[in-house]
Formats: sequence, structure tokens, C-alpha cells
Amino acid sequence: MYADNHYRYINLRRGQIICAILGFAICPWLIQAKAQRFLGFLSGYCVFLGPLVGLLVSDYWLVRKGKGYNVRALYQPGNSLYWYTAGFNWRAIAAMLVGIVPLIPGLAYSINSNLAVTRGAQAYYTMAWLDGLVLTAFTYHLLFIIFPWKLESNSVIEGRDDIEAVPVEIEAREEKRMKEI
Repeated sequence: MYADNHYRYINLRRGQIICAILGFAICPWLIQAKAQRFLGFLSGYCVFLGPLVGLLVSDYWLVRKGKGYNVRALYQPGNSLYWYTAGFNWRAIAAMLVGIVPLIPGLAYSINSNLAVTRGAQAYYTMAWLDGLVLTAFTYHLLFIIFPWKLESNSVIEGRDDIEAVPVEIEAREEKRMKEI
């Protein structure tokens, strides 16, 4: 039932058409026309990638303590380990915003140097990737401490140890395939 409703509006073909339209809309040939524009684009890109890495590192190493993810539960809608609040992890969204928003003035100044941006915002932007990573990771971990959510055993669902069973299944399949060759 969920899968039918999920793919009603955007299926594979419509998604490809949307991506093709967006690909032309962003005009990538203008970004690569000059080296200065391309480097500015890459600098702006790190404003978003640093906080994303900080979020992933914090979730895996600080919150879950490196115990791993249950891949099967990642794709189960409804009441699963990773469903959070109505399918959204508001703590992750809040931490990403906390990591990205302070970097926006520096990004705006790097695009248009006529804007009135403080020297502090410019200096903070020079280390955008690392600053965003640290700020987002700290915020996400702090939000987990203040508003904890249930962390169940990530490796056991329906009596099967997915973390150990999947590599054994893959090894058996590979051995079978190698014997056939």
C-alpha cells in the first residue's frame, strides 16, 4: 500500500525528466567557463558538504557508537528504527541548519564582493568545510543528549543477525559463481 502511494507522483521516468530539466536550468557550462567561477562554485559546495559529513560522522560514531546500521530497516517505512518523527529526523535538519547558516554570509561575499559582510564572516568562511563539520557534529550530538530517541539493537531483526549474515550469504554466492566459471 505504501509503495503504491509513494510512486504515484514521481516514478523513474518522471524523475529522469526532472533531473534533465534541472541539469539545463543550472547552466553547468557557465560554471566551468572560467576558473574563478569554478573555484567559487567548489567553495560554495563545501558549505553544504562539510555539515553533511559532520552529521554522518556524529550519527555513526557519537550517537550510535560505531555499531553500524541495519540496512533492511533503512528501507522500511512506518514504525522502524529510522522513521523518527513522521519520517523526518528533525534533529538532523536542525543541526544542518546550525552548521550551514553561519557560512551563508561568507558564501554570499565570495559570489558578490560588493556586499557588506563583516571580516569575521569572511574569515569564518575560509574554513567552511571544517567549521560546518564541527558545528553540525557538535549540535547533532547535543540534540541527541537533550532529546534522545530510542536506539534499539541495530543488528537483530526477526531473529537474524544482518551484519554477520549478509557477508556470509555474499561469500556463498561468490563461491558458487566461481565454481560455475
